[in-house]
Amino acid sequence: METAAFILNLIGLFLSILASLIKGEKMKKTLFLILLGNLLVAIGFLLSGVGINGAASGILACVQVAINYVFESKNKPIPKWLIAIYAVLFIAVNIWVGGIAISTVFAILACMAFVASIVQKNGKSFRACAIINTVFWLIYDLIVFSVNGLITHGTILVMNIIGVLIHDLKIKKKK
Repeated sequence: METAAFILNLIGLFLSILASLIKGEKMKKTLFLILLGNLLVAIGFLLSGVGINGAASGILACVQVAINYVFESKNKPIPKWLIAIYAVLFIAVNIWVGGIAISTVFAILACMAFVASIVQKNGKSFRACAIINTVFWLIYDLIVFSVNGLITHGTILVMNIIGVLIHDLKIKKKK
């Protein structure tokens, strides 16, 4: 099971890297890649037997991203009430599966940053929120001793930073 978890995390990582590196004028492609990446990483958490909050959060994230994908496809804004429901669901699911624990707190913080990331209108704003999200997931991975999670989230953090450097920073070239 550990090997299968590693392979799924690796594929999920690859999809998340692609999402991080898309310029992102529109969020449709980014959301699709995030959906698939989260699904594979969530299954990886389940197969490895650690990080139940990560697994539950990943599955819930998939549902939320799918809903946002529909809104994005129709060029409609995501209602604020729906964003509030996303946040409440993440809090409830994490407390339900992880109880009251320090790992649960970091999972919830990561999920709040995730909610912020998936409601952005462009890649630049998405990457800013995604960096915060991955930092919280890295802390969570350390707490629950998820090596696969550390590799996945550490790499995603680096790729988000690279995405910022490539697409978002306006560096003036010297003449």
